[in-house]
Amino acid sequence: MTQFTRLPAPTSLDDLNTKQKAFVERFMELGGAKGCEVDAALDAGYGGGVRDKAARQARDMMKNPRILAAIRLAVADKFTSASVIAANTLIELAESGPANVRLQAARDIIDRGVGPVMSRSAHLHAKVETIEDYLDELDRTENGDRDAIDADFEPVSHQTDADSE
Repeated sequence: MTQFTRLPAPTSLDDLNTKQKAFVERFMELGGAKGCEVDAALDAGYGGGVRDKAARQARDMMKNPRILAAIRLAVADKFTSASVIAANTLIELAESGPANVRLQAARDIIDRGVGPVMSRSAHLHAKVETIEDYLDELDRTENGDRDAIDADFEPVSHQTDADSE
């Protein structure tokens, strides 16, 4: 059984040797599907063209913290690139799609950019007794909770049961 010493995680593929870098790149090209690590190892030059040897080396690499960290970095880069494409697609849909699609795309853009926007018809049923309570609630909402408050202030009278008779 091969044991690896703990090495610092790579900050880029350039921190790996040439074969390791080729393995990670090919692994990503193959989509990371189960079993593709053997093909990635073969294509990167591991195993001398012998599939069984490449399979053993691929298994070892898939336990190597530096290789796994490089794969995580590559996946994160892929998601970052995809998020730019997704944002541009939402913008295009918001600008030129059918009305219902434009509306949904606009909502999605706002939800992802500034958080969900509460409908004007929504009401917060907060128990506030003074204007100060209401303002404190607004401050808490603006400083921490990203949901909006749409509430009317109504003073609360302090009647006792004897007053209401």
